[in-house]
Amino acid sequence: MVSNKLNVRVQRIDDLADGVRAFELVPVEGTELPAFTAGAHIDLHLAPDLVRSYSLYNNQDAANAYQVAVALDPNSRGGSRFLFEQVSAGQTIAISPPANHFALVEDAPHTVLVAGGIGITPLWAMAQRLTRLGRPWTLHYAARRAATAAFREELAALAAAGHGQVHFSFGDDPQRRYIDLQQVFRDAPAGTHFYCCGPQKMIDGFLAAGQQRPSDTVHVEFFEGVAPTGADEAFTVELAKSGKTLQVPKGQTILEVVEQAGIQVAHACKEGVCAACEVRVIEGLPDHRDLVLSKQEKAENKSMMICCSGSLSSRLILDL
Repeated sequence: MVSNKLNVRVQRIDDLADGVRAFELVPVEGTELPAFTAGAHIDLHLAPDLVRSYSLYNNQDAANAYQVAVALDPNSRGGSRFLFEQVSAGQTIAISPPANHFALVEDAPHTVLVAGGIGITPLWAMAQRLTRLGRPWTLHYAARRAATAAFREELAALAAAGHGQVHFSFGDDPQRRYIDLQQVFRDAPAGTHFYCCGPQKMIDGFLAAGQQRPSDTVHVEFFEGVAPTGADEAFTVELAKSGKTLQVPKGQTILEVVEQAGIQVAHACKEGVCAACEVRVIEGLPDHRDLVLSKQEKAENKSMMICCSGSLSSRLILDL
């Protein structure tokens, strides 16, 4: 499916919290892993048609290892259940190199992190990085139960030892204080950058509360796509490199049609959240439905995610 996959070995597996498991991945003998930055993710190629994206939570200065945390989802489409039931220490799996569409602005005067459940993973990496840089940060962390919240003790210790503050909001805490997102934005000093990763309801509230802040200071990372995929109307896609012209029927995606034509394209989530299928647009007007590109990037129409986005013009020319 992709040509730049890396083989890694599962060095250890640990339970971080109830229903949350950590997987430490190290290079096979004679190789080194590419560097990454806080907020990055990797794609795990678990089976021929089972590719899932997971955020890296370890310190970016860690010695040649990747760490991901996975929550067992009762409604799993295969990824978390596969990892919990079929992956063991010592096993070799394929991954894609790190990508980062949720990058930390390291020189911000203050940083606010908002996490829901397993959404803590990229924000834990950010908190570690900010502490190392001596930058102030505040974390608001919500979970249904304290026992399901990964890194809560580590976060409290990190905040106490550095320049951070942590506010927990757990559903089984009789004195629970809910996260007031309007107040979070209102109380933050000018120049603050805000980051949120969690359930869709939390992200919706976060974006609504942050509307008065500059858009380039409000950052989100999605678990899953929210827009319907597939073309609203049929259109033609021309593949500049392959020399093929294909028809994309109503209800199908460019990715589906391209693969049916025998052309392999990198992809993972198929929901427009991981950016693995990003392709350069040469001509035409895409109907952007991904959750990766910014408003400005979508307006520029320089690239698109072919797993979910369609076309507003009758023809697209892509760099494929």
